[in-house]
Amino acid sequence: MRSWNGMTRILELLISVATLVAVGIGATGEDAGSALLPLAGNWTPPAGVHAGRPPSNKGTVEIRGLGTFEFDPPQIQALRKDLFRPGHFSVFDVLASLAKAGTIPMEYSYDESLGTYVIESLNGKSGWWYDAHYAGGAFERPVVRMDEYPVKDGMAIQLYLESPDRLAAITQDFGKQVARLRSNGGRVVVPKVTVRSPRATLTFNDVGVTAHNVRSDVFQTGVISVLDVLLSLGEQGQLSSLELAWRDRMENADPVDNYFVDQVRTEDYSTEAAGDCTYVHEVGSETLMGFLAPHGHATSHVHLTADVEVLTSPEYVEFLWACLQEARASGENKNPQAKD
Repeated sequence: MRSWNGMTRILELLISVATLVAVGIGATGEDAGSALLPLAGNWTPPAGVHAGRPPSNKGTVEIRGLGTFEFDPPQIQALRKDLFRPGHFSVFDVLASLAKAGTIPMEYSYDESLGTYVIESLNGKSGWWYDAHYAGGAFERPVVRMDEYPVKDGMAIQLYLESPDRLAAITQDFGKQVARLRSNGGRVVVPKVTVRSPRATLTFNDVGVTAHNVRSDVFQTGVISVLDVLLSLGEQGQLSSLELAWRDRMENADPVDNYFVDQVRTEDYSTEAAGDCTYVHEVGSETLMGFLAPHGHATSHVHLTADVEVLTSPEYVEFLWACLQEARASGENKNPQAKD
């Protein structure tokens, strides 16, 4: 079911791209082609046209209180072989490889109830969480499963002891996602999906989501991403068209290698890419509302695009229309919020 209204959320929209402006990443950049969907009735971009570059250069991970450690991508294999194709791996895989080599003292296990690997002990302590960003970005406080966050060249990774309340909220949310998935018989059903522009909001309820394998270069067949939400809405007749733009790099950010959503259309809704505008996204739940990142959202909009964020079964998914020029104008007199 879809509803349409004229309520605006400009202030929230501007906040959502404050970090976007700070790191100089937006809709501008090296476009390597776009796809206007559907193509001959198909809501999946042509296969094999674009592929992300697998990590190949040595990187580092900082573990607060323990030190900074180097990792070598060719030596790392993904624990989640159900998710990643050979050559690609997650932030957690970096830690697991260091632990296997005896470089760091870490114990971990896979928690079925949370659908993710968890750190049981690192340097004799529990309660660890992570922060990460890609080249050209800045640290945010993600609530994405650590073993689902893809690694790229030029990436920065930090491990730190998270506040017990925030870590408990993240853990609780993961558990609710898995329980929702099981209650739906393994089908991904998102209770609420919204698509917002400065002039209008589309709302969709109980959206069934299926895999379209857009990023078969990174993920195994059948892995569902946030982008699959929009593609599924298209297949269900709720959208009339969708434009995706592939970008290899953006200003000082290289590699990028992601699809960006530059247009969403229905019969009575249309927002197309103009200048420095594009869609960003948020995945979250009421459980996380008191523990959001400083820019006011539960997940990264800048660093992790919809095509490479794995979807389990969240409470809501939201797509926001973000324009850098508006954000720059509103952010000139704002001081960035410090993060411990």
